[in-house]
Amino acid sequence: MNIKSLSITLYIVFLIGYFQPLFGQLCPDGMVFVDGLRVEDLGKAYTPHPSKVPQFLSARKSDLGGNTSVRRLDAVSLPWKSQGYFQRNRELGQIFNIPVDTFFQLDAIVLRTGNGNKAVLDSTPGASVHLQIFEVIGTPVINDNGTPQGTESTHGFNTNHRTDDFLEGIEYRSLAIVTGGIFPDIEPTSQSGGQPGHLRYMRWDVPEESPIIFEGGKRYAFMVGFERGGPGHGFTLGNDNEAASGAIPDFRYDINGEAWWSIRREGDGTLPPTQFPGASPPADPSVRQSLIEESLFDSTYLCSLSPTTDGFPDVDTYRSLEFYIEVENGCDPIGRICDDGDSTTINDTFDGFCNCFGDVENGCQANGKVNYDRYDGQFRFSISSLKASPDYPANPDESLELTFIETPSDAGHIFGARIHGYICPPLSGFYTFYISGDDHVELNLSSDAAEENVQRIAYHLGNSGLREWDKYTTQKSLPINLVAGQNYFFEAIMKDDEGADHMSVAWKLPNGTFQGPIPGSFLASEVQCNPIGTPCDDNNPNTQDDRENGSCGCVGTNVCEAEGVACDDNNPFTEDDKWDGFCECRGTLISNPGLELQALGTHYERLDVVTPDYLFFDLADQGGSTSVRNVDQASLSWKGSGYFQRNRDLGQTFTIPEDTSFVLDAIVLRTGNSASAVKLGAIGAEVYLQLFEVDGNPTINDNGTPIGAESTHGFTSNHRADDYLEGVNYSSIRLATGGYFPVIGPTSQNGGQNGHLHYIRWDLTGENEIILEGGKTYAFMVGFVHPAPLRAFTLANQNLAADPGAPQLRTDSNQSERWSIRREGDGTLPPSQVPGDSPPLDGELLESLFEESLFEIAHEYTLQPTTNGFPDVDTYRTLEFYIETKSNESTPIRNVDHLSQIVAFPNPSQGQISLSIISGLSQHGLLSIVDISGKMIFEKEATISPREEYALDLRGKVEPGLYFINFRSSQGTFQKKIVVQ
Repeated sequence: MNIKSLSITLYIVFLIGYFQPLFGQLCPDGMVFVDGLRVEDLGKAYTPHPSKVPQFLSARKSDLGGNTSVRRLDAVSLPWKSQGYFQRNRELGQIFNIPVDTFFQLDAIVLRTGNGNKAVLDSTPGASVHLQIFEVIGTPVINDNGTPQGTESTHGFNTNHRTDDFLEGIEYRSLAIVTGGIFPDIEPTSQSGGQPGHLRYMRWDVPEESPIIFEGGKRYAFMVGFERGGPGHGFTLGNDNEAASGAIPDFRYDINGEAWWSIRREGDGTLPPTQFPGASPPADPSVRQSLIEESLFDSTYLCSLSPTTDGFPDVDTYRSLEFYIEVENGCDPIGRICDDGDSTTINDTFDGFCNCFGDVENGCQANGKVNYDRYDGQFRFSISSLKASPDYPANPDESLELTFIETPSDAGHIFGARIHGYICPPLSGFYTFYISGDDHVELNLSSDAAEENVQRIAYHLGNSGLREWDKYTTQKSLPINLVAGQNYFFEAIMKDDEGADHMSVAWKLPNGTFQGPIPGSFLASEVQCNPIGTPCDDNNPNTQDDRENGSCGCVGTNVCEAEGVACDDNNPFTEDDKWDGFCECRGTLISNPGLELQALGTHYERLDVVTPDYLFFDLADQGGSTSVRNVDQASLSWKGSGYFQRNRDLGQTFTIPEDTSFVLDAIVLRTGNSASAVKLGAIGAEVYLQLFEVDGNPTINDNGTPIGAESTHGFTSNHRADDYLEGVNYSSIRLATGGYFPVIGPTSQNGGQNGHLHYIRWDLTGENEIILEGGKTYAFMVGFVHPAPLRAFTLANQNLAADPGAPQLRTDSNQSERWSIRREGDGTLPPSQVPGDSPPLDGELLESLFEESLFEIAHEYTLQPTTNGFPDVDTYRTLEFYIETKSNESTPIRNVDHLSQIVAFPNPSQGQISLSIISGLSQHGLLSIVDISGKMIFEKEATISPREEYALDLRGKVEPGLYFINFRSSQGTFQKKIVVQ
């Protein structure tokens, strides 16, 4: 055993002994019970972060059938199987392997609900659930049970002979059971697909104070289930099943070549289940009772029953759940000695996030704490009213010291809070700050250690989820230049209304590290400053004669270019570049980061509520000849017709019907089917997505080439190859960057490979939210940010250039014209031609052709899409595309000065109602509900943003009847009538 393995083993033994008095219950083998499981609904989108989810600890492929269920019914709710036994209770899980010489601490497990009608049953939300962890020992072997192919399985399920295959040679040793979880409030499903409860991600989060560590070279498994039985206790998990594949069955394997499979625990552990002929339960009461008991879990099943595999490969040998294991980052613990590579710092230690930082000598010394003050009282739901209180800030009702910038959560109702102190940056450079909270929050930062110099740098006026950093654009500060080793005073202020309460502050360091909330290693509750004029070092090589300013700040005389002088920062995504006064040339960013790409596999199901019928085109010849590429000069190929193959970005126009609008969420595209579907240089390359507004009336200019004559560009003998569009103009409205082409492919032949016909979602996140208005035509375009060899992929499309009915424009379901677009080379069209099959010998001419074939600097911003002479991606060609909207339906925008839509969700059994309000414009005012007699039922201040749902919880406050919702703002008073059934 090596030293690392020994230390991990001793750590686990220590944890069991240390926490045993807290857990209160131990299984006979010493397994630990841990309380504090949290199950969180993540919605329908989840992007695993590479630092949290190692690739070998996830399975992203899922058939989404939803027929693999977790259930725990009581005896009276058990249904009878037509094959002759009661449907048995079931828990589900998945095995996984840890590579040698690694170890991880479990943080959470993310699972996904299925897509069937039983994805979430009625009584599942709010039910108690648990998570169990096993070590899996032995070598798994598939026993095919001897059932001949084509005959019915021995359990009578179906004629798939693999249904009664099972595993041998393994045992499951239970390590820990994490209890106390509550299944989230996900809407139950009643049909297959298309409902809110389908395909939702859930995070099963284990408590940090009870570490579960996985050792390298070992196999583990997790399993989830209900704590107690009851009617309607059931949900399904998305999975991938190869039991019905044509190949001889074999194990599924992870990226390290280690076998994995799903597991389950059923009933009292008896397998195969007892069967009786017929479609009804047996009449004999004793036999019937025996079957019921066999279908239920034994009272001590968590300790006594191992996962069972005999006869059920659909969730074992050939099936894998879609799962993501989030680990604590596996970095060296905070405080461990390291070397940050900077000779000017001392006491270098790890920060717990794999970053090594040192203290600046004679700089600020963090004491690891900040001040927290709480103010009780009615402050009219705003931070300004809190600040106007005579008790603020000197007389709080409660004061604490915190070890990071985050308040205690769920501390009460209707109060104010303030975190304040000093922050000490570990690196010099530009920092971005984030604030999140419930309800109103703001973050103020001083230019030095003096409180009187604070300025507001981030805020929001609504509410966000715990550590939800990107709900509002105002939550994020602009980049702020800070000097390492200097103290900066800050304060974060929160005003809570009713319901949950919390506030957190995060930052992104100059080296790109994100920390949220900001840890105590950079914080101080108070500081002692050196006298003004004391010599110091501000760690800025561009200043001289550095002196203390009396507020714990070190300031020198600047020797740089004056602030505001024009310069060039050589960044293609900035404009208006100027010196900042600190010897840095900086421009205004013209792109919005946050673009994310997700590989969806070779199957994509369009949902009507997300992608209306006028926002997609699903016909494609799949030829893959329409490419996106950005190669460097050395990779340019010579076309036989006499010019260089040019770099190309691709896109598509689409039209929004009158009187509708929507928030754009994502665009789904499909790769082609040729050998060039995904080139090696595309994988992992940074890409962008640009949006345009298109105006004008498109007209086809057929260029006058006679039928049967070769096109003027020498492409083909199709005379339409040099037709082009006139009469349209493209205005850029959004440029989203930061996305990376997914790991699919590369392809080397036509068809049948991983990268072929693969759907990719281009997801707009962060500050990229944009509303597309009705009656307008838009276009999107995708491309690579940087050139490199073999940097190209193709997009599936349909081409009608050879159709006898052409030339004509394609039309969508609203009879609006649509066409593909592209941007090529430096914008010169038509491209220059030189006769022959080889590049010209003339050096100057050759260089000119090279430059014409490449994109100009900042081409995404400066060059319009070009159509002259290339109908193969313009006039007669349409990409396969799907525009996904952010809300569940397109929102009417008539009467935009009113509350345009109110949706009520009454629950007659409990006399409750929830309201969802969608407004036409952003307003802050007083929201109230009155009954038909004019009696006030509910009143509160609210900010309602465009087309955002605003949920109200009126439990116990309304009964069936007629009500009026009033909203009074500076724009006037608006009213809507609702009827509660």
